[in-house]
Amino acid sequence: MDDYYNTYKKVGDMFKEYGVTGDIRRIASEFPLRCLDEKCPYDGSRLVKRMPARSMSDRFLPKCPVCGHQPDLDDCPCRGCQEKRGQDRADKQAVIRTYYTNVMPRVKARYQWLPTAEKVYLAAMVCLMRWKGLTVVGDALRVLTPSEIFTRQIVNTFIDKRVLVVDPNSPVDAFKDEDFPKKYNLFGVNYRLNLEGFENHEDLFDDADWLAIRSDREACLEIWQKLVFYDCFEKVFPFIGAGIDQTDLDQAKEVVGELINQYPVEQAKTILNAAGIEVVMTFWKNDDKSDKEILEFFLNEIKKRMTGEVKMEWSRIALSGPAESTLSDVFRDEILPFDVDFEEAIPSLELLGN
Repeated sequence: MDDYYNTYKKVGDMFKEYGVTGDIRRIASEFPLRCLDEKCPYDGSRLVKRMPARSMSDRFLPKCPVCGHQPDLDDCPCRGCQEKRGQDRADKQAVIRTYYTNVMPRVKARYQWLPTAEKVYLAAMVCLMRWKGLTVVGDALRVLTPSEIFTRQIVNTFIDKRVLVVDPNSPVDAFKDEDFPKKYNLFGVNYRLNLEGFENHEDLFDDADWLAIRSDREACLEIWQKLVFYDCFEKVFPFIGAGIDQTDLDQAKEVVGELINQYPVEQAKTILNAAGIEVVMTFWKNDDKSDKEILEFFLNEIKKRMTGEVKMEWSRIALSGPAESTLSDVFRDEILPFDVDFEEAIPSLELLGN
């Protein structure tokens, strides 16, 4: 070993000198393990470490020769670490359960006091609930609307109004270490519907007064417009870089707003796709453009297609359909008149009927 690590002798020459046979490329693996001063926290054995090849950096980790514990591994697979992680999770789960049980509101929200739009959002939400009862699986909410931004707005509104409360039995991994257990992943935790008079989510959908909801035409129009807007705005996100400020963002929203006022959603998204392709084709070899310049170019390409400066040959283009979402489905099935096509219509009060 001394010759191997402290001299420049060739391995082959050392084999001949000491009468050793074997694979000269694996000589380091034949050396005895190095015994360290550090001890295993589970059985007290001194940790050991493999000797590295002299041409390589020391990449081997200390390990317990008895239980296999590896202190430098965050996810050490030894039995002691597995039991410790299991206990840590159980302790965290107990803290979560205690905290959210204690902050559970004593007074339930009243369904009849909710605005029309929020009643529709709730109806869409209960369609995502898999089991009887009032538990909403947070991950299922990702398909509530066409856009995560829109969905976050809805969920946060319901949390603020105590319509949704965090389920004390939510998974531990949904909670952040910072300010534990108050901070959590919005789509990682589970929720409970906190509504007076409801014991089962199916009752909430069945009891909805759809005639009254449809009669609030302004609220229904607002839902329709938001569905279309956020579906289209998802196409803008790839062009919103770190250098984009609020003024740029507002300008982008304004352009998309004008677009959906002129075109049905399938044509609007097709225009956005075409403008996006133009950006990629123009700048894919040009890295010196700023985020602002790229977004400005993208918005101008949209405007060119809206004004007719760039012709859209609709008969030769595969139109982009709307993103599927539960709220879109509920709106089509329960609110939109049967003779109005969601994809081919521009949202208006007239199309919602009387």
